[in-house]
Amino acid sequence: IYRGFQAVDLGYKELAVSMDIHRGLHEVFDSLELEDYFSWLDSKVYAVHCMHPGCALPEHSDKYPYYSQANNVQDIDSIQRIIVFLEDKKPGHRFTLEGIDVNTWHTGDWISWTGATTHGAYNEGTEPRYTLQITGIIRGLNPT
Repeated sequence: IYRGFQAVDLGYKELAVSMDIHRGLHEVFDSLELEDYFSWLDSKVYAVHCMHPGCALPEHSDKYPYYSQANNVQDIDSIQRIIVFLEDKKPGHRFTLEGIDVNTWHTGDWISWTGATTHGAYNEGTEPRYTLQITGIIRGLNPT
């Protein structure tokens, strides 16, 4: 887990839509700071996720079909996914990366992986779990 952001506004909680995903970067986020901080990624896309209590996304690998097609990606190993935790970890909130439990995080911490790395997200608690997902191409790894 990496540290780097401070929460200044909790307005993102209003972003959850019927599918619990808000695609794009809402104005409550500082897009210039995100662009600068994750400057090694090109063609970034953003989504806010609200995972309700009792929901789970069991360990899996992403295939990125729409992202790959939209960005002419030939090798998904050039894609990096970043999850920014928008709140401190709460009881029952879990994240796994390659079968390893991530047991603690604080607001602004983030974790990342590339390509088909396995990961999972779980909300076995009583409060929603909010994250910002960033997907991009690692600069220099997607020859077209």
